[in-house]
Amino acid sequence: MFGFIFGAACVAGLAFMASHGRRHGFRRRGGFRRWGLYSVFERLDTTPAQEKAILNVIDALRDKARTFASDVRGARRDVASAMRGDGFDERGFAAIFDGHIGAVEALRDEFAKSASVIHETLTDAQRRRLAEIIESGPRWGRHYGHC
Repeated sequence: MFGFIFGAACVAGLAFMASHGRRHGFRRRGGFRRWGLYSVFERLDTTPAQEKAILNVIDALRDKARTFASDVRGARRDVASAMRGDGFDERGFAAIFDGHIGAVEALRDEFAKSASVIHETLTDAQRRRLAEIIESGPRWGRHYGHC
C-alpha cells in the first residue's frame, strides 16, 4: 500500500514539474541553471515576451563574463612568469593589468546596458518588485516575509 501511495505522489510531482517547466521554459537552453530566474519571473508575473527579452540579455551578458573570466585566467600565467624571473620588472608587471582594466570597463558597460534593457522591458510595478527582490538578497535558507 505504501508503495502505491509513494508512486502516485512521485507521478503527481513529475506532472507538476513538467507543467511548471513548460510554462517557464525548463526545456529551453539553460534548464535548471536558470531556475532562479524563473522564480523571479514568477514573482514579477512577467509575460513570455518579457521573459524572452530578459533571458536574451542575460545570456549575452553571461557570454561576455565568460570571455572575461577566461582572459583573467590567462593573466595568472603572466603573473607567475613575472614572479619567476631573477629581477622584478614593476612596469612589466603593471602592464599585465592594463588590458584587464579595459576588459573590466567593457564588462561594466555591458552590465549597465543589460540593466537598462531589463528596466525598459518591465512595467513600473514589476520594476518596484524587482528592486525589492534585489534589495532583500537571495532567499535560500532565510525567511523573508515580503518576498
